[in-house]
Amino acid sequence: MANKNTDVVSLDLLTFDDLNALREQKIGSKVYHKKTNSGENKYKRYLIMTYTVEFDQIHYPLPLAYLGKNDSILMKNQFEGLKRKDQRADSDYMNANILPNKYEQLLAENENLKQELNCCYQQLKEVDVEAVLKDMKVLKKVVHNLE
Repeated sequence: MANKNTDVVSLDLLTFDDLNALREQKIGSKVYHKKTNSGENKYKRYLIMTYTVEFDQIHYPLPLAYLGKNDSILMKNQFEGLKRKDQRADSDYMNANILPNKYEQLLAENENLKQELNCCYQQLKEVDVEAVLKDMKVLKKVVHNLE
């Protein structure tokens, strides 16, 4: 005897009205017709997962959250916003790659400036202040005499 696996799972997407029609069809003519097609129910959707085995069928209705009507302008604006966000992310990624190089350049420049500053300090230490002051006094006298 061959072993047959007849387990099947199927998915259906139904509206609230479709679900009620199936319910009425299953119960038959004993159904009381309760039409509550409010605006809220009009847009409800259900994902029906049906598990079928050899002699049985089990339905799992899963309600889906209603996110509103599809508004093409709203969707276009959302798409443009996501596109801008993606471009900013790309830009940030590029900047993140540039920053380490810039950091290394700044470190090298800082080191060069430190060396130049040390040279200036050395030159200042070598200057004879008293000699400079004497030279300034002499220059002031020369300027005063020329006037």
